[in-house]
Amino acid sequence: HRDLHSFPTRRSSDLFGPNQVSATLGFGIFCAFLAIVIGRVNLKMKLVLAGLILWFAVQSALTFSRTGVYLAALSCLAASLPLMKSARAGLLVGGLALGAFLVGNYLVLPSLDRFSEGRLSERFQDTGLTHRGSLMRAELGEWAAHPLFGVGVGQGRFVRKEHTGISQAHTEYTRMQIGRAH
Repeated sequence: HRDLHSFPTRRSSDLFGPNQVSATLGFGIFCAFLAIVIGRVNLKMKLVLAGLILWFAVQSALTFSRTGVYLAALSCLAASLPLMKSARAGLLVGGLALGAFLVGNYLVLPSLDRFSEGRLSERFQDTGLTHRGSLMRAELGEWAAHPLFGVGVGQGRFVRKEHTGISQAHTEYTRMQIGRAH
């Protein structure tokens, strides 16, 4: 029988990339937002939920993936549109948005930027594709060459490495295309 300590340890976070973690945290932001806006909760619970929104947003930003923050903002905006019929809900949503902007822009972001030595703002200001464009072109080219059956199960990383020098897929769309069964 093997010694359990001889096995390499894995954290559950090893199984997920920053995009997935960030998107999950963004979903947490969205759920807490909905609970505040349409839930029947008292002021104390609304403050707890607002604290969760802040915590989820900070954690999402610290993954250095823009996915969660952007998805949360877009989801909250989309969910707010039907609520604007009610003046009370409109004021609540507007107050949340203003509060989030002020706290985020003047307290949280400067602190996170100092903590990350400027890398966080650099990452969020960079709107480039960070190699996703070349990955997508290469993977879509392979898909075009093998449109019916793909390149084979588990072969995507080898094809990517051959064409781009990067073995790991970056976007979900390209993961789906190159990973089709042969």
